[in-house]
Amino acid sequence: MPGHAGLRLTVVHSGHPVTLTAVTAERAEATRTSLGLPLPLLSPAYEPGGKAAFYSTVPGAFVDLAADLTYVLDRSRTRAVTIELDGDLPLVTSGVLVTGLEDLAALNRAAGILIARGQDPGTAPQALRTRAGVAGLTPLAYAHRLLGREDRIAGRRPAPLLSRASWAMMKELRPSQSELVRPPAPPPQAARPYRE
Repeated sequence: MPGHAGLRLTVVHSGHPVTLTAVTAERAEATRTSLGLPLPLLSPAYEPGGKAAFYSTVPGAFVDLAADLTYVLDRSRTRAVTIELDGDLPLVTSGVLVTGLEDLAALNRAAGILIARGQDPGTAPQALRTRAGVAGLTPLAYAHRLLGREDRIAGRRPAPLLSRASWAMMKELRPSQSELVRPPAPPPQAARPYRE
């Protein structure tokens, strides 16, 4: 592919996306075109939302490939195939980056807790989503709550709700003791005379 700059692959598992981005740093800013291919078009094993995005520094590099893919995939389907050109621009990341993996691990650990408590393994992810809905939480927030409880029972440190980078940013934003504004102390009350 002329001017290939990299790719972004998003796989959805149990409703949660995990994304791998691999883009050459020297070409990230020069990226001019992209091709987005929904993964469910390739196989019904992929959940909706899965996508492969390819990047190039040459404008129009994917036009012929998009036409060929549309032709091949349209022939085997009863509904129209949508392949996006330039829908994934601008490209704001360079290097190799994986996102969503820690969150997916938390969801899987929480599903494991439900299985250990007697939930059928085939229905544990759906049971986790259902319980989260009843609690008024997202599945990820409910998983962290469940993991925190299990860790406290087992005497382990609870799983963090924020990444280390997020905690570091929050520590930087938190005012020091000297910067805190304290309300004025109430005036001292006069001692009352003792009467019998």
